[in-house]
Amino acid sequence: MKEKLSAKDSEHWRYVCLFLAGRIVRELGEDSEKILTQVCRPLDRPVEDKNHNQNHFLRPGAWFALEVVADGSLSKSQYRNFQYDLIDYGLEVLDTGLTDEQMSQLISYTEQLSQADKNDLLRKVLEAKFNGINFPENCSENALRIYGEYFPQENFLKEKIDALFESKKKSLILSAFNIALSYISDSPWIAKRLENYWSYWIDSKDIVIRFLSTDNYNELLRYLPLSQSKSEKLAEVIIEIWEYYFHHLEERTWDLEEVNWEYYSLAFKEGNWEYYSLAFEEPNWELREPQVLADQLIFLSKVLPKINDYRPREPFYKIKIDVESYKDILIKSRKTSYISEISSETIDSVTGLLKNDDLILPVKLTLWMFFWLFNQPEKQSIELFRNFLQDNSPLPDYFDRLWSILGLEYSWPLLILAIKRNTNQQDIFTDFLDYLDGYTQISIAEEIDKGVKEFLDKADDEEKQRFVIALLTSVGLDEFFPQLISTARKIGVQLYELVRAYTTCLLSVDFQLEYSSDQLRKILAIVEQAIQNREKPYIDLGVIFIVTWSYSLEAINYARQILELFLDKYSESYSFPPASLGINLFLKLLEHDADILDSAPNLFTKLSLYELIKVDIYEIYKLFIKPDKEYIYRFTSLLNYSNKSVRVGSALILKVIRDSSHRRIIKRELFSDVRIDFNLGIEFLHKEDAKDRLIGITLLSFPNYPLEEKQYQSLILNNLQNPKTEAEEEAWNKFLKEIPMDSEKHLMWRTFIEEILRKPAVYSSSVLRIAMERYLEIVGKS
Repeated sequence: MKEKLSAKDSEHWRYVCLFLAGRIVRELGEDSEKILTQVCRPLDRPVEDKNHNQNHFLRPGAWFALEVVADGSLSKSQYRNFQYDLIDYGLEVLDTGLTDEQMSQLISYTEQLSQADKNDLLRKVLEAKFNGINFPENCSENALRIYGEYFPQENFLKEKIDALFESKKKSLILSAFNIALSYISDSPWIAKRLENYWSYWIDSKDIVIRFLSTDNYNELLRYLPLSQSKSEKLAEVIIEIWEYYFHHLEERTWDLEEVNWEYYSLAFKEGNWEYYSLAFEEPNWELREPQVLADQLIFLSKVLPKINDYRPREPFYKIKIDVESYKDILIKSRKTSYISEISSETIDSVTGLLKNDDLILPVKLTLWMFFWLFNQPEKQSIELFRNFLQDNSPLPDYFDRLWSILGLEYSWPLLILAIKRNTNQQDIFTDFLDYLDGYTQISIAEEIDKGVKEFLDKADDEEKQRFVIALLTSVGLDEFFPQLISTARKIGVQLYELVRAYTTCLLSVDFQLEYSSDQLRKILAIVEQAIQNREKPYIDLGVIFIVTWSYSLEAINYARQILELFLDKYSESYSFPPASLGINLFLKLLEHDADILDSAPNLFTKLSLYELIKVDIYEIYKLFIKPDKEYIYRFTSLLNYSNKSVRVGSALILKVIRDSSHRRIIKRELFSDVRIDFNLGIEFLHKEDAKDRLIGITLLSFPNYPLEEKQYQSLILNNLQNPKTEAEEEAWNKFLKEIPMDSEKHLMWRTFIEEILRKPAVYSSSVLRIAMERYLEIVGKS
């Protein structure tokens, strides 16, 4: 039985062994304890052969003990002591790191216990474990999850959570909040800890979502002492994370009696999302005047889901460019002046609340967004809105995100354009006033829709491609939208601003666009002027790189000149041009021109090395959807450059390119032979500046890490145990999670990870979880 349970393909044999265990219990009675003494325990003991010691860390015997208990074959009273012993041994899996999948399996097994077994046996085992001197504090969260699942009312749970709070370690404090908010219903008790440890949790997205999702959220807020600054901070965080929060709400299980089935049926018959929202609407929902700061936050958490319900889902025109390639143009705007079905009482309530000067800014901004969802813009309300924006200038960063994710730009695109302009020029709203009413905004959309359809009906494939590129880049739009030139001039905006406000392209991932040399030159000329003036251009810089460049020596030389201009003008003191522009230009040129490597010394000495580890992986991925060996070979030649900054900078960017390739086979084929100077990482790791140390950690995460040397094993272990800063803790965790563990070094890596799993008391729960994930990967169990 032992051999079958430890087999690599043991899934089948586990079921066989479980069947045999039931047979043994029935036939041997009291002697069935041999399942534990002669199968489970011996299976998990360390063996002399260090190459085959994985059972000591994976604990298949302990997992089998839990499975036997869950099976119910020992539920009779005469097996009570044996049942306890199996649970006690099985829960030793809690003494080290567990993956999310393992934790789910553990909860599944404990759920299958009878209520009597949970009360009399499981609780006793868990409490004994917590009170024992050998149970690692860093493993407490998983054990407390089990305890909280079945015994949430016990003071014992509070005592153990408080022990985590008193540790003053951020990771343990966040674990404590995870457990408390999941299982404790004592609102004053939780509120006191939310107050005492505010700085630990307020910037943690996971904890805030957990806080918002609790059944007693309203009560918690009322017990939590809140200043205006704390209220505004929490409101801002709620707005920032609301998409994640409402995803959680959408998973709510509805009582069938709560559903309005008439609206539900209409939603699917007519394809109207608003009917779907009404089907699940709370019957007595109403907007009440918030009296205190806590009420305002409660109010915000109710209003945001309602905005999500009522926001337009598809108010726009959709035009197919090419059916086969899944390319669409969306004309942003309502098709009619029709506004969402919402009660007049709610509309009046929102209008009244906007007059309340005591509301905190995040709530007032959210109310204005709600207001525009079911009110057509008209002169008086626009004036009030303009005055509000001016009185609160400069607006917080989350405001752009708020109107964007609420879909307001798809309802009233000119209003959003006016808001954007108002951010920079206080009086620009005046120029828009004659064009912001709902009917005018809709008529402009209809005009654009008609013009686009007429053009596409006559255009060939080449003309369609030029048209799409014009939409993407905002360059050459006058050729396609001559009828809008006068309208744009009257409003006081550029043609590209008007067209961009009303249109967007949806392109499939495999859709290939190619710039002609002339188009590329026009776009690069805009970038050149922007670099000269140190002002962000009106075009999206990303469009320079996601499109294929037609090879033209003239255009490539021009791009090189712009890179040189970038290097001449770049300074960390200015927001433009950003470091990413120079990096992306360099990488894009490398596709076409190997001589661009001559610019590497200037690039990597000009740019801060710390900026290079912050390069957006997604942007690089779009830039290199299919990197090939020739390209990587060109780039890796920089790793041996005489200039140290070039060697370091190129290694950092190469890691970003490697990380952007999500498929393991691509990573293995293209990067398995890449080697960097290991000593560079060590050098940076020993510097005083924390930013330099982050560079060092990044440089060490290539496959050629000398794990065979004890001092370098100790280097990782010591830093995993005692990271100097939070940023370094995160970087070392990422190092452990992502460093390639090539097959030729599997034994060394396995031994190394066993060293972590052997000493759970000195590593954080996140390190232990990652270590178990990597261990399962190495021994072929993942």
